[in-house]
Amino acid sequence: MHVFSEVVRLAQEHNLASAALTFSPHTAVFLKKRENFLLSDFERKVQLIESCDIDYLHVVEFDELFAKMLPEAFIENILVQRCKARYVVVGEDCVFGYRCMGNIDTLRSYSQSYGYKVMVVDHLSISGKKICSSSSIRKCVESGDIQAANLLLGRCHAISGQVMRGKARGRTIGFPTLNLSLEHTIMPCRGVYNARVLIGQEWLSGIANIGVRPTFSEVELPILEMHIFDFDEDIYGRKVTVELIDFIRPEQKFHSIQQLVEQIKRDIAVVKRQKH
Repeated sequence: MHVFSEVVRLAQEHNLASAALTFSPHTAVFLKKRENFLLSDFERKVQLIESCDIDYLHVVEFDELFAKMLPEAFIENILVQRCKARYVVVGEDCVFGYRCMGNIDTLRSYSQSYGYKVMVVDHLSISGKKICSSSSIRKCVESGDIQAANLLLGRCHAISGQVMRGKARGRTIGFPTLNLSLEHTIMPCRGVYNARVLIGQEWLSGIANIGVRPTFSEVELPILEMHIFDFDEDIYGRKVTVELIDFIRPEQKFHSIQQLVEQIKRDIAVVKRQKH
C-alpha cells in the first residue's frame, strides 16, 4: 500500500492515470509451488488495490512462457506497450524477468530510451524496528503475533471465503460457528482470536478458532471457525471476510465437552473486555 500511495501521488501531481501491475497466479505459487503462502486471495487483493484509488489494474497471467521473458522484453512489452508507463514505481528490492535477472538498475538503464522515470520507494519500518515486507508480515501471522502483523499491514489481517457446511458441533454446544477453508492463504498460528466478520455491508464481532478441533479429532487440515455474538442466521454459501484483531490463546485439547464449553465462555469474556 505504501507503493500505491506514491503511485497515486505522482499521478495526481502530473495529471496522469494511476495503475498497478500484478500477476495471477502469484509468482511464488507458480514457480515454487508454495502452499498456504498468500496473505490474501486474488479477489481480496483486487479489493485492497481498488481501495487505494488506483485507476487501472493490469493483471498478467503468469505461466511458463511469461516466466521465461527476459527483462528487456518485460520492459518493452508490459511496462511500455501495455501499461504505457510514464513513471515506474517499485520497492527497493524489486526484481523481474527470467530468473529475476532484472532489477532497479535494469529499469533505469532503459528509462531514457523508453521515456519513463523510475521512482524507488524505501522499505517502511515501524518504530524503527520491523521492516514492513510481505515476508515479515507472514512471520508475524504464522507465529501468532497478529497485532504486529496488523500494524505492518496498516489494517487487520483478513481471511475471505465461502461459508462451508460443517458438522454443527458448535451449535450442539451452544456456540454456532461459520466455517472457512484455509486452503489457499497463509496459515495463521493455531488458536483463538478476537475477530470480526463482514457479512454484506455489516461488520459483526465474535471469536474465531483456527485449528483442527483436537477435542473432537474430526479435522485433518486446519480451518477457521467463528462464533458471531448475538447472531443466528443461515449464511451457508455466502462470501464473507473475517478479520483477526488479536491472538487470545493457543489451540487446546480438552478432556471433556464441558471443559471446552467453560473455556469458550472465558475466551468470549476476554474478547468482550477488549472491546471496552
